[in-house]
Amino acid sequence: MFGGSQPLPLFRVAGVSVTAGWSWLLALGYVVFLLLGSFNDVLGPGKDFEAFAYAVALSFLFFGSIVLHEFGHAIVARRNGVGILGIELWLLGGLAKMDRDPATPGAEFRVAAAGPLVTAVVAAACLGVTAAAGPDQFEHLAQMTAQPGDEPWLVGIAWLGMVNALLLVFNLFPAYPLDGGRIARAAVWKLTGDEARGTSFAAALGRVFGAGLMILGVLLLGGNPFAGVIFIYMGFSIMQSARGIVAQRGLLGDATRLTVADVMDTRPVVMAGDVSADRALEEYFWRYHWQWFPVVDLSGRFVGLVEQQQAESVDETERAARSVDELVDRSSVPDRSISQDTPLTAVLANHNMRDFGALMAVDDHGVLTGVVTIEQVQRGLRDAIARAAGAPGGNPPPPTV
Repeated sequence: MFGGSQPLPLFRVAGVSVTAGWSWLLALGYVVFLLLGSFNDVLGPGKDFEAFAYAVALSFLFFGSIVLHEFGHAIVARRNGVGILGIELWLLGGLAKMDRDPATPGAEFRVAAAGPLVTAVVAAACLGVTAAAGPDQFEHLAQMTAQPGDEPWLVGIAWLGMVNALLLVFNLFPAYPLDGGRIARAAVWKLTGDEARGTSFAAALGRVFGAGLMILGVLLLGGNPFAGVIFIYMGFSIMQSARGIVAQRGLLGDATRLTVADVMDTRPVVMAGDVSADRALEEYFWRYHWQWFPVVDLSGRFVGLVEQQQAESVDETERAARSVDELVDRSSVPDRSISQDTPLTAVLANHNMRDFGALMAVDDHGVLTGVVTIEQVQRGLRDAIARAAGAPGGNPPPPTV
């Protein structure tokens, strides 16, 4: 959906990093608190630790289902040529960060619908297990009214199914930035052939929906202040996202079509993998006075970075026999590289670029085609925005010798 804050690393799956904004810890704590009361009622007195264990386990299963939802988006996005910068959990859900918007209305629909499809499968599976326990239990468990004597694991499965079903309905409302809003955007885009019109339509519904949630939150403040604040915050977030997407499209103009290939240094100094550690020091580090260099294999594919301290850490007697290929950390390639086709507007959201200041640009085969820095990205966007506003652009960067 939408999100977040400075990310807290959690884990990586299939090259996709999963992180959490610090606000997610608040959400996790609140869900544990809500579930703890239910499991205390089910298990009875004297089983506080067991109730707490069930509440924590179910909370992580719930957020696990949100991660699965976002992986649905991520997998389909990749299949449609869209890169994934990562998945982030935050206070009100999750966000699969894409490096660009899908190129066609069909791709937009497939990416947007993939997450809700995963949620529907999770909800159906959980409720199916609950129904197998019998109609009497299903009736009250589906209403999320657990009773003393119920099986705690079944209570958890039923709760997980109902919550995912409710989230599915909410998320399919045709209001940007909800998935339903992106589906509506794809439909209008397909019917009119105009992406901007589809975006404006979905964003307008998003503003209306967000305002409605805020009004509902105000009405709830008297009876349930916490729920009221959540609805107000949720509505405000939706309204801001809806306004932001329209304003961004209008402000950036041609900048949305600029890619890494348009601004990168296409003649970077690179190091072959068979270069020895002593040559790396003499011919690269001590000559250029740079702390790192990209390393490529015989086909020109980027295999990682070598840093000066790595070469210097090799014993002087072994430097002639040790190649830099042995020193690079190949697992860092996904974090230190970026597709040359990535839009500049997406590069600024890449936390690896923000942390490192530069990324290695590669083509579809992983061949190194250039190096792009945060300064080049900022300058390219600034000049494009200036041109869109009718102001003179900045000076181009000096050529690489």
